[in-house]
Amino acid sequence: MKLNGTKINPPAEISSWQGLLDWLESHQIQPGHCISRVRLNGVQEMHFRQPRLLTGTLEDMGFVEIECDELGDVIRENLSELHSELALALEITQSIVHQFASRDEAGALVQLIQALKSIHVLLMALSRNLGWMGAPEVMDGLEAAIGQLNVVQEDLIQTSVCEILERDVAPILESCHDTVEQTRVRIG
Repeated sequence: MKLNGTKINPPAEISSWQGLLDWLESHQIQPGHCISRVRLNGVQEMHFRQPRLLTGTLEDMGFVEIECDELGDVIRENLSELHSELALALEITQSIVHQFASRDEAGALVQLIQALKSIHVLLMALSRNLGWMGAPEVMDGLEAAIGQLNVVQEDLIQTSVCEILERDVAPILESCHDTVEQTRVRIG
């Protein structure tokens, strides 16, 4: 097991992933720092706090590499990535509506898939790093819109796709984009 490239040995009584994270955060990670990356057997684990992992044993995790960074740097990096993803999702959303309006369904389908991927990245970043799950109306609205888009994508119901994008997705993305920009300005 490594923490910031240095081999560490947790106390013998720590046997679960949850126990390891608790020990690291209370005894190893400096104040003002946080876990920024986790690799299990060389593969980055984006959702290292999922209940299925938290209840697992350290033996189940294999070789563990954890990186920590200053909390402010992590937040700034995540806000920058989030800002870019939101801008891309907004651009793609508007492009899809125009393509459907001009009857370019094939191009719109490709754009729709890209938008769904971009929105998925956004959801992961919001929930994992920024703790924005506390804004349930935004998260619920975005998740509902994605669910609706997945349903209509199968049948390519053009009117429904355009309505969902214009009515549900675009306003949520614009709101998130504005919030991220305001946060970036405040923290420098």
